[in-house]
Amino acid sequence: MRSVPKLEFLKIRDFSQRLNATFEFVRQNFVPLVKCLAIIVTPLLALSAAGLALIANQDGSSLTDLGTNPMSLLFSPKAGILLGTMFMLVYAVMSLVVYSYVKLYTTIPDKSAFSVDEVVKEARKHVFKVLFSWVAIVFILALLPLLVAAAYFVTDSAGLTFFLGFVAFFPVAYVSIPLWNFLVLAQLMENLSFVGAFKRAFAVVRENWWPCLGFNLILALLQSMIGYLFYLPLAIYWIYIYFTTLDWAAAEANPGISAALTVFYYLGSYLLQFISLTGNTFQYYQLVEEHDSVGLSARIALIGQPVALDWDEDY
Repeated sequence: MRSVPKLEFLKIRDFSQRLNATFEFVRQNFVPLVKCLAIIVTPLLALSAAGLALIANQDGSSLTDLGTNPMSLLFSPKAGILLGTMFMLVYAVMSLVVYSYVKLYTTIPDKSAFSVDEVVKEARKHVFKVLFSWVAIVFILALLPLLVAAAYFVTDSAGLTFFLGFVAFFPVAYVSIPLWNFLVLAQLMENLSFVGAFKRAFAVVRENWWPCLGFNLILALLQSMIGYLFYLPLAIYWIYIYFTTLDWAAAEANPGISAALTVFYYLGSYLLQFISLTGNTFQYYQLVEEHDSVGLSARIALIGQPVALDWDEDY
């Protein structure tokens, strides 16, 4: 039986073709990729959930509060710090897993799916530099907002703070595209240092900032729409509670079930970040191909070479 042909990353595609390629890759590699993420990333998500539960218990919040109003816990400073730290750690590890998987996909010609052990082995080669890079990226992107906040405490002027925040928004927005989306990718895919990847990310984005932003926004919108599938169980449960009591104000849900479904929604929708990370890889290779024409040069070099026939087909 003929195997599914591997997708080519070093290829120039238009906007819709990049979206199609992203979701086609996700479709073809969904099971092995999600398996890798589940085994490697889920323990970190479980740890963050346990930490939130502990903070909720210390702050006097109940499971009912978490189930009926999960955002209420975010007003706790301790919960905010924990969530921010865990968000970055989980996102960094998730990016490491997805990018390691894609690197294997693009460098091993005779395989189109990879085991957890193979992905872990590849990820271990880059784990420390990736974590360092994400810390540096967050520091760089947060530096200007922190300076604006400091200006407010020093001057106590809301007008000046608003002006500084307005001015700071544009450089932060500009550098966020190459730094957040492509710096770590450049490190892994091209084995660059942090400084080399920094320069490479800005070089490939220089004339493509707006297309990159548009692609990210559309991909994030589609990802969030898919994420609402994880919200359906919670919505259905609350609809059931309402119609069994016929009084929304008096409706009382089981706190354990409500909290569990809420956690399921957040964990599921967060794990869907791998779609955006996959889209980043297609976008990055698109920019590299436009910048260097690597794939075109390789195809030109193959002209005149004998073509290998695929006899693995049932008649």
